[in-house]
Amino acid sequence: MSKKEKKDVGANGGLPNNENELEELKEQNEEYLAGWKRALADYTNLQNELAEQRVGMRASIKEEFISSLLPVLDNFDQALRFKPEACTKEVEQWLMGVLHVKSQFESLLEQFGAMPFGQAGEVFDPALHTAISTREEEGKEDQHILEVQSRGWKIEDKVVRSANVIINNLNK
Repeated sequence: MSKKEKKDVGANGGLPNNENELEELKEQNEEYLAGWKRALADYTNLQNELAEQRVGMRASIKEEFISSLLPVLDNFDQALRFKPEACTKEVEQWLMGVLHVKSQFESLLEQFGAMPFGQAGEVFDPALHTAISTREEEGKEDQHILEVQSRGWKIEDKVVRSANVIINNLNK
């Protein structure tokens, strides 16, 4: 502040000397207030954007985690397809333990929001299923799933992995 400004401030206690100065100060205050409001809005927008990014990152990490576990669960399914018909009591107990571990695996995936889909008898839907083969079976409806090679999985409405299926194709 210059000596003249200090003198003016001291002479009337810091109040503006005339109406023009008062208007200038009001405009300056409004300008500062508008700038502050813009900065606050920018900060709020940044916070919202960062929150959305965090949600997206969590969803992406969850999807990757679930996708990495699916081959292990597929191996359980595949192994259980070849269960021997006649088993000793020890083998039957071992099998019950394997089924329990598989059930825990599925439970864990469901806790993370993953749900399996794709069963024999369902109508084939190319958005959910991948037809790895077709065959013709009379007595079964056309374009229905005959066999599921690997189940599909989704989180909410997003397909993480489509089901690999064999469908009935009567129109060969």
